[in-house]
This record gives sequence, structure tokens and C-alpha cells, in this order.
Amino acid sequence: MGNQRLRCPPNKTNLKGLNSNDFISRMPDDILIMVLSRLSVKEAVVTSILSTRWRFLWCNLKTLNFDARQALDNIDNDFRFYLSERYKYTKQVNGVIRSYNHPRLHHFRIRFYLTCEYTSVIDEWLKFAVKKKVESLELDLETNQKNYLHNTFNYSFPSRLSDKSTSHILIFPSANLESLKKLYLNCWPQYDL
Repeated sequence: MGNQRLRCPPNKTNLKGLNSNDFISRMPDDILIMVLSRLSVKEAVVTSILSTRWRFLWCNLKTLNFDARQALDNIDNDFRFYLSERYKYTKQVNGVIRSYNHPRLHHFRIRFYLTCEYTSVIDEWLKFAVKKKVESLELDLETNQKNYLHNTFNYSFPSRLSDKSTSHILIFPSANLESLKKLYLNCWPQYDL
């Protein structure tokens, strides 16, 4: 008797739990979105394969946090690995923002070391954030430990979002910036204003 499992006789109650209408599937979308908000963006997007109901549920997240701290820690002076991770990172961010259809975004965070050669990509991410009326924008493109990267030029965030004196121009309707309450920038050249 010690190794035998206890089994309940099949009845309507037990069979209910075995069909596709499980407990999680019966939860309201608001609860499922709260659960998804506890996951990383990558994990939340992967839930879209669970069923047609889950396919675009992640698009209702109000925070998109692309924190690649773990990948940055693993790079450790391996330039080829850095190039591979950089490609995967930008592909992931681009894929998510192409599919994201919620009209507003509370928090948008980018954390990976990207140089000026990614200026057009970063500009597109900024345009996406402003279009989604982001309230908190965090761009952390700094690295302290990758010595082989220090000889490259950093992305230059314009002192004004439509500053023609910078190497690139970001044109945003000023009305869309009214929602921005917090702006965090790390690892850009200092400007004399």
C-alpha cells in the first residue's frame, strides 16, 4: 500500500478538470494579464503559443522591460558572443514592438550595449515609445566591463528630440511627449546646453 497512488473514481467533477476548460483558462483576461506581467517579456510572448485565447494576451502588458543584464554578464570579453547576443536582442525587441498593439505603454526599458551603428534601430524604438505615450522611458546602453567595446562610439541621444544639429533627427509630435513623466538615460555623451 505504501507505493500505490490514491486514485479517485472517475466522476463528472474529476472529468471536468481534465478537459480543455481548465482553471486557468476560465480566469478573466485581467487576471491572466496580471500573471503575465510577472514574467519577463520573452516568457510572456512565448505564452502566445498556448491557445488562440493566449495568442495576443501579452500585447496588453503595460510594461516592456528588455533587460539583458544576464546576457551582458555572460559576454565577458568575447566579441563574437557579443555580436550574436546583440543580433538576438535587437531581433527580439523589434519582433515584440511590431506585434504590440496596446495604445499606451507605462514603462519601456532597453538595457543592452548598443553603439552608434544602431542609431536607426534605437531611434525606431524611441518613436515606438512616444507613439505609445510612454510614461517612463529607460535607455541603459552602458557597459563597464567590455574593454573591446570602449573604442566604439556610443549612441548620441539628441539634446532635443528634433535637434537638427545632431547626427540624426528624431521628429516627434510634441503632444505625444506630454505623457512622459520619467526619462532615464545612461552612457551617452554629455551635452552643453
